[in-house]
Amino acid sequence: MAEKILHLSDLHVGKTEKESENLDSIVKKIVDKWENSKDKPVILITGDIVDDGEEEQFQNARKLLDPLYSKKDSATALSQQLPFLLML
Repeated sequence: MAEKILHLSDLHVGKTEKESENLDSIVKKIVDKWENSKDKPVILITGDIVDDGEEEQFQNARKLLDPLYSKKDSATALSQQLPFLLML
């Protein structure tokens, strides 16, 4: 079981291009750091994942966050207001 929690909050994907660029950079750094680690953290994403709730924003958020998904053990709820939990 993971002993680390990595918490990201209020991503607001879609607010501006800069937010998406920042999230892309953060995700790449997370993947680079823990991709081959046996001691991966639980990633908890809370708050507003997208800015306005538009379908395109959700699609973009999914695309940006997809590298964090573990294909074998993830529990996810991609919603603007609901917590988002990923197990790497």
